[in-house]
Amino acid sequence: MAVDNGGERTIVVTLRGVGPDQYADIANAIWMQLTAVGCDFGVAPDAEQAAVEIDERWDEYSNVSWRSGGRRGTPQYETARKP
Repeated sequence: MAVDNGGERTIVVTLRGVGPDQYADIANAIWMQLTAVGCDFGVAPDAEQAAVEIDERWDEYSNVSWRSGGRRGTPQYETARKP
């Protein structure tokens, strides 16, 4: 029998053996994916990592791009350079 939960659904992801940066990357990837599909959602980190640390990791992403930073010379960069 279906339960009426007001249209709210939950997905639980359990991670093993991930450090703080990888945990933040995964949390941010979930947030980005749900934003891309355009649904109403909430992502709540566990008690081991503060949301501010996940935000700080997010801020680090802007330091990497195909045209500068760590991606220079990769196949993606070379493709982006072509006219």
